Amino acid sequence: MRNVLLTLLCILTISSTVLSAQSTITRYDLEEGQVLDILLLRQQPDTDDLLSDYFKTAFPVAKRFGYSPMAGHKVTKITQGNHVPFSFVFGKWEDLNRREDFIEEVTDEIPDFHERRRNIWSYFGLTYYKMEEDLSFAIDSERFNVVTAYWQKPNASISTFHHQWVALAQTEGSDLILELSNGKSPFGYYHQPTYLTITSWENEAAFSAFLAKCSDLALEGVQHLNQFIIN
Repeated sequence: MRNVLLTLLCILTISSTVLSAQSTITRYDLEEGQVLDILLLRQQPDTDDLLSDYFKTAFPVAKRFGYSPMAGHKVTKITQGNHVPFSFVFGKWEDLNRREDFIEEVTDEIPDFHERRRNIWSYFGLTYYKMEEDLSFAIDSERFNVVTAYWQKPNASISTFHHQWVALAQTEGSDLILELSNGKSPFGYYHQPTYLTITSWENEAAFSAFLAKCSDLALEGVQHLNQFIIN
């Protein structure tokens, strides 16, 4: 399974230099109007051949619709929540219309497209975000990197919680790498948190000290929270 996961992440890397031993930093750059995909994936066992065939078949179609793969990361530990992916992967589309056209029209060329995905991945969550301005961020694998997603209750607000959470994280020594909201999920791939953030910490102890203080935040409007560590 480890080899399969590493193969997946390598294929989805836009530049081999990102994975070079000389650098621990993965950089991402998007322009205003482009779309960032975030995929949470858990691969089924013994699906290497299906995965290889999927890439050969689906990627050329996606690229014609303006898709570019970007580097992914292994999920090393789940700290909160019940979404349990093996990998956390980024992708980029040239614009929102082409991104949404792809999911609507791909079955014209690959009728069993969604069935193939179900056969390969036991969990496939997808959220995509249109860039309202240029975005650049970087993830350093030598740091302790944490993805946190949280959902608000219906007819509630978690603005206070969100501001408290970010302020506490920064007070406790984290770097806020990425902050996203207003994402969308295609039918069948639902993963639509109110906010998603990536924070970077010096080490696990620093993150654990922060986590111990989170119970004091304004949790009344929070419906669900999911959190995991990536390398």
